[in-house]
Amino acid sequence: LTESIEGYEAAAEAAKGSSLGGVLINSWVVRTEYGGFVFSYGDYPSPPPADAEIDATLNNFLKTTNGTARSQRRVSFRAARGDTLPGLEFTYALANGGSGAGKVVVDGKRVYMWIILVRAGQDASADTARYLNSIAITAR
Repeated sequence: LTESIEGYEAAAEAAKGSSLGGVLINSWVVRTEYGGFVFSYGDYPSPPPADAEIDATLNNFLKTTNGTARSQRRVSFRAARGDTLPGLEFTYALANGGSGAGKVVVDGKRVYMWIILVRAGQDASADTARYLNSIAITAR
């Protein structure tokens, strides 16, 4: 998992504040004793098709971390401001034995993703639920 976090962290750092195909990327990584948390968002020049962008975001993450999706569930994410946004909740496994979970949400021209990465043999179930449910989208 260290390689996965470092690989993702390096990719996130390289993309931070940059414009990739017109998309401004921002990412933050927090390491923990059992793995780490990632929060990122991309600002697009115009709203992307939500379903296609959700799939592309998940697939890019899995490719970057050498992961495989275990489960996926489309959701309507309730923003703190009261509206609902298209999203995806997912769990994944990594080739090195690590695992985790995450969410992807599309809000107009902005796409959010937040994930937790957990090393093999570690239990972060309480932190996983707390982190994944802690994000509130409050403004555009």
